[in-house]
Amino acid sequence: MTQNHHLLASGIAFAILTLAGCGDGTPPADAAPADAGPTMDAAPGEPCTRDSECDDGLFCTVRRCVPADPSADSRGCLTVGSPCAEGEMCSEADELCSAIDCSTPDQDGDGEDAVACGGVDCDDSDKFRFGGRTEICDAEGHDEDCVDDTLAGPDDGDLDGDGFVSDACCFGTTCGGDCDDDDGAVNPDAREVCNGLDDDCSGAVDDETSSPLCPGGTCDAGRCSFRPWDRIFGGSGNDRAQSVVTDAAGNVYVAGLLAPGSDFGAGPEARVALASYTPDGLLRWTLPFEGPGFFFQVLDLAHEPTLDRVLLVGQWDGDFSSGGVTVSSSGPQTVVLAVNSDASIAWGVSLPPFVADVEPRGSISAANGTIVVGGSFDDRFEFMASTHDPVGATDGALFWLSPTGSPLRLRTFGSAGARVFVRDVATEGDDVLLGARFTGTVDFGAGPVSSGVMGDAALALLDPAASTLWSHVVGSANEDVVSSVALGPNSVAAVGTFATPYDFGGGPLGRSPSETVGFVLGLERSDGSYRFARAFEGIPAGADGYATPHAVEVTPTGDVVVTGEFFGTVRFGIGGLTAAAEPGGGPGVDVFLARYTSTGAHARDRALGGMGYQSARALDVGPGGATTIAGTFRNSIDLGSGARTTGTSGAFGFVGRVPD
Repeated sequence: MTQNHHLLASGIAFAILTLAGCGDGTPPADAAPADAGPTMDAAPGEPCTRDSECDDGLFCTVRRCVPADPSADSRGCLTVGSPCAEGEMCSEADELCSAIDCSTPDQDGDGEDAVACGGVDCDDSDKFRFGGRTEICDAEGHDEDCVDDTLAGPDDGDLDGDGFVSDACCFGTTCGGDCDDDDGAVNPDAREVCNGLDDDCSGAVDDETSSPLCPGGTCDAGRCSFRPWDRIFGGSGNDRAQSVVTDAAGNVYVAGLLAPGSDFGAGPEARVALASYTPDGLLRWTLPFEGPGFFFQVLDLAHEPTLDRVLLVGQWDGDFSSGGVTVSSSGPQTVVLAVNSDASIAWGVSLPPFVADVEPRGSISAANGTIVVGGSFDDRFEFMASTHDPVGATDGALFWLSPTGSPLRLRTFGSAGARVFVRDVATEGDDVLLGARFTGTVDFGAGPVSSGVMGDAALALLDPAASTLWSHVVGSANEDVVSSVALGPNSVAAVGTFATPYDFGGGPLGRSPSETVGFVLGLERSDGSYRFARAFEGIPAGADGYATPHAVEVTPTGDVVVTGEFFGTVRFGIGGLTAAAEPGGGPGVDVFLARYTSTGAHARDRALGGMGYQSARALDVGPGGATTIAGTFRNSIDLGSGARTTGTSGAFGFVGRVPD
């Protein structure tokens, strides 16, 4: 941060200065550093109470404590001029005032005349200080450009480009505010996080201010610790949590395919579109819905940070109503709702009905004040007062919306005879990552690509104008599917299934003969080049073990977290995980959770669930790194807080915060 200093032009200030005349070469009584009294009584950053607390250590400036003056700095200090009398020149190097001799207007030989002689040199005894010279970042506080409020030049004061000047750049005792100019995430405007660093340059490490560092947990030694919790919900039907998201306060939101009569903790409810829990796992509220149809299936959730709203995209046939908001349609439609933290609905809009890819698919994401919805269509629809027809048998589409639901732009993907199914979208900063499955020849914006007979997986990164920056194809000898994608500050991650063996870029993965196994893939965000890939294979070779990853997230530190379901024994890193058996003794299906570094090194993995069938369908890494998963199970489930049972033959949904 720079401090502003202004010269007082009032007669009072002039009188003060002229009383400090020093024509005899003797330092005036109020000149620094010979000011009487202590130079700093108040602590740094505290308001001044006396002139001596504003001393900047420079001889040629006089500073006063005037907190009421709007021109004063944040401490109430103001530069009021020079200690020298009119017609005298101040020498910082010699700490004295002397009569001006304009017969030699450039006494220091720097090529600029003294100010008193009509030039721009404010210190004609210092050849490294004159008006127009580029300020240099220095801790000594030397003034190069004769301007009080500059601390550094354009190239040396903000090396990390975060907009804040380094605290190593000073003018007198005033220095910049960036306490780590090598890290753009550390500056006075940064949000403090639990990491053992002083992110906001407050002078304290991991200090909680307006919001907790670890909502629902504690910060200890630079790491958040969270108490695990889990909740189940269901009734006489079949329930499945399809998506989960966490807001900035740590509140958890879960939605999916929820049957009428499900109990979320407050008794059976007729129809619920969304449920919210506190960071500690207590039920906050449920959002009911109305309409003539049988059920409303939520396909995906996102948190919109600009207005702190939860967004959901779902499917409905006919008019949909909830919270006083009605989204009208004469037939099937895709509904997008923006829900406030208190369960009130801000707005709702209708999009064309999305085509299912084996099961219903639709995705939503939000960042930097923009919402992106992804899906597929095979019929004509209206958007932004224009008619859009599919080019192929099924086309993919991305819809950009404003935080208030206004349409912004549309990008479609398709070609004659091809099918494109949008599987997932992710946003970070201003970019959008698309994950799709396609058959035929399709141009995702970086040139036409052709799939195998069974279909391939495609990733594409788009900029804010919806232009493609790069695309990447996973194309093995059999069907390839991408289930989930994630976008980090420097990397891209995707999970899905592929047919072995296949070379993702680092050499062939998987055994022969060919089998379908799960994968996690990491790419560079800048150009889509290969970072790492891992195959989730059953062990030993020839065994029936398999893993199907359903969700992936990239943490702020660049780690990649994956969850899904697995059967038998599967290697996710070192050794393997084995799923628990069914109640009757047969092999069961459990939840897996695995973490990898940004370069693909295995960090840890664990199995969750217990006896029976359990599948994690969604994952969110919230504030402080809190990991929350959601999905479906039959019979019983144990996520670390003890076994929970359905009590019925149907499937229940679950949501829980788990150690990763």
